[in-house]
Amino acid sequence: MRRKVGLLAGAAGTFVLAALGTGCLFGDEPEAPPEIPAMTEPKLVLANVEHAFNERDKDLLHDCVQADFIFYFDAGDVGQKPPGSEYRIPESWSKAEFMGACSNMFDKAYRISLSMPRDKIGKPKEGVTYFVAEKIPLDILVMVDELNGYQADRGYCDFEFAKQADGKWLMVKWRDHTGGGYADSPATLGRILALYY
Repeated sequence: MRRKVGLLAGAAGTFVLAALGTGCLFGDEPEAPPEIPAMTEPKLVLANVEHAFNERDKDLLHDCVQADFIFYFDAGDVGQKPPGSEYRIPESWSKAEFMGACSNMFDKAYRISLSMPRDKIGKPKEGVTYFVAEKIPLDILVMVDELNGYQADRGYCDFEFAKQADGKWLMVKWRDHTGGGYADSPATLGRILALYY
């Protein structure tokens, strides 16, 4: 599952140098962090989940998922062990288990980058209180150090959302299918998270 990503690190280093050079030459102000949108529809919940991973914001991630939230692992991961661990991946995690793994990853990972395109997620119709977004592509890269990391960029995830009494939407279920049926898949989202459980 671990693979060398020296080119990515090199590209990132080049980007940082270019950005620093631009700042010195032109005196540009650093960009303000993106605003956190109100979760008035499911795709905005996903936007906040993506932001929470990329900014390592445990509180925001906690606020995006309902109390009875369940994370379901890719079927190919169930019963498997993450590299270097005796932990066997279960069928699913509760919110507490999911948040524990994410919190550990946010604290320990060298770099985290998550992307979930949301342009094809529709808006729930008036009066609808439960919404399902299926086959959403996901690309996550988690670097454990400067040169080594794990990337899940195949398959997709399914998400289920519930509208709260205050009009806000929260994620209820996250189903990982990032194995995508590929026997040679080097990593899945669930396997990456399980490394930090």
